[in-house]
Amino acid sequence: MDFSFLDQINHVSLFFKIFCGLLASGIFLYILFLTLKPKLKISEWVCIHKEEVEEEDGNGNKIKKTIDWYEFKVVNKSLYNAYDVRFSLNLRVPFIVNSDRVNHDLLPIEMREGNLPYIPRYRRAKNMAEHAILVGTKHDIMTDINTPNLDYELTVIAKHGLSNMTSIAYKRFKSKSCVKEGHEFIFGKSLDTREK
Repeated sequence: MDFSFLDQINHVSLFFKIFCGLLASGIFLYILFLTLKPKLKISEWVCIHKEEVEEEDGNGNKIKKTIDWYEFKVVNKSLYNAYDVRFSLNLRVPFIVNSDRVNHDLLPIEMREGNLPYIPRYRRAKNMAEHAILVGTKHDIMTDINTPNLDYELTVIAKHGLSNMTSIAYKRFKSKSCVKEGHEFIFGKSLDTREK
């Protein structure tokens, strides 16, 4: 079969058009996946918040008690709301597999917030920070956090408000140096702390 020169050019042109179409689609999907996922950030610090509560003893007397809340800050830096937000805090305990490999058991820690319907999008507004939230636990993480090979992991799972694509953010807390007593989180989008 003998192809003429024009037929060869048409075949090359067709393959070039298909290649360019696939390349453009790939670039579009790459940008879509980068921009249409929630951009959740977790602070590397844990702040201890002391809360005064009243409890009744066995005789009906009210006793004041102080509860330590270990708080974590999560910020939605997306241009859209993050929906169906789920939080989990786990203690990671290592165990040996086949005498030479290590895996981790995840022991769930009870949190004040387990799920939220949404976290609003980031907006520049004075004295407004709905996109930044604090989640916490009463579990005393100071007892285990300095134990060798043990750490805590906070995981946040959310869906993008426009694309419904899911994003997962996590942060591991490995030592007492990440726990700040007498500090509070800076208001707004900052993930840092300051002294009270």
